[in-house]
Amino acid sequence: MKVNAVGHIGSSGLGRAFEMHAGCLSTFHDVSYESINGGPRGQAENLYFHGIPKASKGFNSSGRSIAYWVCESTELDESYHQEHDRFTDIWTASTFCQEVIERELNRKVKLVPHYVDKFSAKTTSNTRPTVLIAFDGHSRILRKNPAASVTAARDAFGANCEIIVKAKHLKPSYKQWLVKTAKDSPITFIEGHLDDEQMTQLYDKVDILLSLHCAEGFGLHILEAMAHSKKVVATDFGGSRDFLTPATGYPVEDVINSTTDEVFKGKWAFPSHDHAVEQLRIAVTDDGTKNQAAFKMARNNFNHISTLCATEAAL
Repeated sequence: MKVNAVGHIGSSGLGRAFEMHAGCLSTFHDVSYESINGGPRGQAENLYFHGIPKASKGFNSSGRSIAYWVCESTELDESYHQEHDRFTDIWTASTFCQEVIERELNRKVKLVPHYVDKFSAKTTSNTRPTVLIAFDGHSRILRKNPAASVTAARDAFGANCEIIVKAKHLKPSYKQWLVKTAKDSPITFIEGHLDDEQMTQLYDKVDILLSLHCAEGFGLHILEAMAHSKKVVATDFGGSRDFLTPATGYPVEDVINSTTDEVFKGKWAFPSHDHAVEQLRIAVTDDGTKNQAAFKMARNNFNHISTLCATEAAL
């Protein structure tokens, strides 16, 4: 079967996700790639569309059509409702997304999770906690909530830590706000794209990945950190619950409330500052049992082969 795969091409999170899933699809079918930014080039025989629903207008097929969608709140915007009838199948990345989309659209959604392909059992032994906070400014700052993470690391460790902020598309004004928020806690910024080798080197330097997000459709950076045997402290909400549990990391309690971002409908999780501080302090003193369990879980359950099997089952 010939399939026209449409999605974001490049080094962004969306680009990486599109590449991994279209690559799995190509194991079973003859796949051609098309950038979502180029606009439709006519009707395809079969279509695999990986992107937000409103961007799918004009991309059509005469045969089977698959939409790979994720969501980052408990309700879908109108574009999901308007576009879903054009697709014969809907796939998504996490149990959270699957439950939301099935409830909102009243149709079956197939779970085809993301995977990681870089693993490391190496642990760190820094003399003071090194905390990594990673986000993309194009992914809605309110949802990623990095200021809450900086505040929690500061209050957990004071000046006795190193905060590393890995960010793309970071506005200078927000960067200055994070510097002020850190106060006496040393903070370092790494801006722009890092390739796989550079990201591995970064993970090798840190003790903890901290993500006090309000919602994640999947949370690939969380899974990647776990695959590199890092301790992870993150909000107990959204797609990351498929792999971040009390056995593999340090979930942070939250309060569910209406979103505060104009783009999203429904509810988000607002993480507890006090519990985040507590979890950070526990993580530092733990012996590494949890991050080794996280490494094994990622290697066994979220590898390329497991996603290939999920793709084949969905087909």
